[in-house]
Amino acid sequence: MENNIIISFEQPDGIPNFIKNESEKIANIIYPVDLDKKIHDSYTQLRKYYDELLRIQAMVGSGDNFDKYLPAIYILGSKAKYAVSRDVMSEDFSNFITENIKNINKKNDFDNFILCYESILGYIKYNEYIRRIEKQKQRNMKNSNNEQSTNNYSSNSNYRNHYNKNNNKR
Repeated sequence: MENNIIISFEQPDGIPNFIKNESEKIANIIYPVDLDKKIHDSYTQLRKYYDELLRIQAMVGSGDNFDKYLPAIYILGSKAKYAVSRDVMSEDFSNFITENIKNINKKNDFDNFILCYESILGYIKYNEYIRRIEKQKQRNMKNSNNEQSTNNYSSNSNYRNHYNKNNNKR
């Protein structure tokens, strides 16, 4: 993601617009369908952050003492950077998490961020499914080509054996 994508928590149409227009784009960058592109972020790793967000959301509850939980939310940004240093998360996704978490100031912002994150995960899971199908197609084509090569070799071998038997009789 050359440009950091920041969710607009303050604009009334910011969240629906993000979910409708940006979630799929981000998912395609993080987890592309194209098999030639390397995937740096595993779905499990991305899901781990989502689960942590849900855990914090459950602790926050109605949001009476939301400020008390802001450090737990903000620390996810440093955890994302740490994941980059361990080479288990891409810089792109880490930046997405870090930059958007910085903009969370109230419970509604936090809830909206979770919605946006969830929509990205949905598209990523779909991309993972499509990649699995494409890989299977490639394997099937490769196996089919190998079988054809084996059959061609086998038929050539049979021809040679037949030819040699007939030549030996002369």
